Amino acid sequence: MTIRLAGLIDALAKARVLCIGDVMLDRFISGRVDRISPEAPIPVFRIQREQSMLGGAGNVVRNLVSLGAHAAFVSVVGKDAAGYDVMRLVGELDRVEPHLLVDPARPTTIKTRFVADSHQLLRADQESDEPLDGETARDIERLIADAVADCDVVVLSDYGKGVLAETTTQTTIAVARKARKPVIVDPKGTNWSRYKGASVLTPNRHELALAGGMATDSAIEIEKAARRQIKALGLSAMLCTRGKDGVSLVRPSGKTVLLPTSAREVFDVSGAGDTVLAAFAAALATGAEMDLASMLANIAAGIVVGKVGTAVVYPDEIKREIVHEANVASEAKIFSAAQGQETIQRWRRHGLRGRVHQRRLRSAASRPRDAAAQGARGLRPAARRGELGRFGQAAEGQGQTAAGRGVTRDGARLAGERRRRRHLRRGLAAGPDPAAAAGSAGQGRGLHARQGRGRA
Repeated sequence: MTIRLAGLIDALAKARVLCIGDVMLDRFISGRVDRISPEAPIPVFRIQREQSMLGGAGNVVRNLVSLGAHAAFVSVVGKDAAGYDVMRLVGELDRVEPHLLVDPARPTTIKTRFVADSHQLLRADQESDEPLDGETARDIERLIADAVADCDVVVLSDYGKGVLAETTTQTTIAVARKARKPVIVDPKGTNWSRYKGASVLTPNRHELALAGGMATDSAIEIEKAARRQIKALGLSAMLCTRGKDGVSLVRPSGKTVLLPTSAREVFDVSGAGDTVLAAFAAALATGAEMDLASMLANIAAGIVVGKVGTAVVYPDEIKREIVHEANVASEAKIFSAAQGQETIQRWRRHGLRGRVHQRRLRSAASRPRDAAAQGARGLRPAARRGELGRFGQAAEGQGQTAAGRGVTRDGARLAGERRRRRHLRRGLAAGPDPAAAAGSAGQGRGLHARQGRGRA
């Protein structure tokens, strides 16, 4: 799985995603609080720094680009200072084809957050949630129709600010389905009927509960609520984020994929849903299966919540997280002989070489026996004399001594390792030939040929 995820990350550079939705300007005002105001029982916030970045659907585009994908972006801004800031920030992004309409009749959405010591104290919003006027909506739909042909996946990032009204949403889904392009929707509100015909919805558990009127406290309840919406809306699947519990990939039937969170620290969940949407859509745009795409989205979300603000995630960060998880998992890979035989059978079904796997199995099975033998028989005289270890260092004189005889722990470990290897070689020499055993079952020729290549 690690190799497949690494290959998927490299393939993201070929992804082309059309993103449509409500863009906004996220402002972060950072400072500190040292005292309470004498005018009222409220903190006095001392401003130290201000920062503006793309939010809403704009944050989805930021994440698509940071992952290496190409994006076309369709949205609406107001004819105001914030609107010009949004256009400037979009223009600074690489691999983005912007289609931003200016509507003088509506303000650009602004979310201003006041942050002290990495904690939000207050958020102030300036926005309009009125639907677009008829002419602007028709212009948006024309832009979408022209852009669908050049993308692999269509993303609808609905923040309920008017861009994705019911008519525009249904028109977009119809155009995408006609072009055989999957539609991934991050829904908003309780009326999800306008998303009927989409491919996948990516709500959080709270949004799913509100839309379906069902409890979503447990994974089983989420599965039931999701399947109800999948049936009602004609979806292919639903990817539900479960906060600290990870994500659930639910299909109309079959087993639900439950992925635990990979986050080690949570500083800010702002925009985590945007990251999930972007990573999942970009993965599908490469032709990846939903299971693999949801794994990528889950890892990306676990990284981004460890950052402050509406942050993005980069391919190198995901690769480092994949390596970290693989290293943690490898610490628990000493297993019984029965588990080892099952692993060998699975490897053989994938065309891997039997002799190598038997060596791995015997190596794993011999470790506990050798460790017990070391404790029962004591330490070899050669180790007491301080033999040279595999790294060229004399074992004698390093670390603490054992039983007052001048025997080092490193020397004992090295001696035990050499003894274990001799036992392993003897076991392999005396054991049956896997090719001969397989030949008796009518498969010897193919296995033997694979072994021959392995020995070469």
